[in-house]
Order: sequence, then structure tokens, then C-alpha cells
Amino acid sequence: MKIWLDDQIDDQDAPERHAPEGWTGVRNFAEFKALIERAQQTGEPIETIDFDNDLGTDPEGALELDGHYILNWLKDTYPEYIVGEGISLRVHSRNIIENEAMRKDIELWRRHPQEVLEAKNRPNPWGEKEERK
Repeated sequence: MKIWLDDQIDDQDAPERHAPEGWTGVRNFAEFKALIERAQQTGEPIETIDFDNDLGTDPEGALELDGHYILNWLKDTYPEYIVGEGISLRVHSRNIIENEAMRKDIELWRRHPQEVLEAKNRPNPWGEKEERK
């Protein structure tokens, strides 16, 4: 499976943002998460994930979680997709700052795959603080 994350996947005024042929397009975190979890349950392999960063607003006008947040969620929840062999991670965001930051994160994580995989099993460093609330 190839995943294209972009809020404009069906915007008639931005055909360059549409999911390429043969790709599965998702608009936001909820759709992305559901697709990743489905792949986990079915064992469907993921070949490529291509990220946008600025994902617009939801129907109520609230900002959607951005692509960089989603990339971090993927690293924390399913690190095997970040450091796994044969999985291509790309960024097509026009947000120059976030595009570069996301690419640098991917490069860093791929240089340190063991640490990324081990981090999944560490306790949440904020968990103790959250329990006191």
C-alpha cells in the first residue's frame, strides 16, 4: 500500500495535491490512523507514505493535527514503519520549514533505528505528571 496524506486530495483547484494513481489518499489524522491500524490488523504491507504538513481545518473550523504530529505519532506507535526496511517515507509539504524538519527527523530516526524501536517500550516520561492531575 502507498499512502498519500494531504487535505486537498479531491480539491478541483489543486490537482497536483490529489493522491497519485495507485495510492490511497487520506486527509487527516483520523483517516491516517484508521488506515495504519487496518494495515496492522490485515498484515497488508506499506511501501510508501508521503506526508503533507498543513492539513487545513475540520468541518467545524478547528485546525486538523498537522503532518509532523502524525509522523511523530507513527514513530511512537508503530516505529517499524519509520525504521523498517523497504518502507519509503517522503514529504511533499509546501511548508518549507516543516518539510525540512520532517525530513531531518526521518533521517535522524533512520540513523538510529534501535533507539527508535526501544523507545516504544519505555514508559511515558510525562505519565507520572499526568497521573497527578
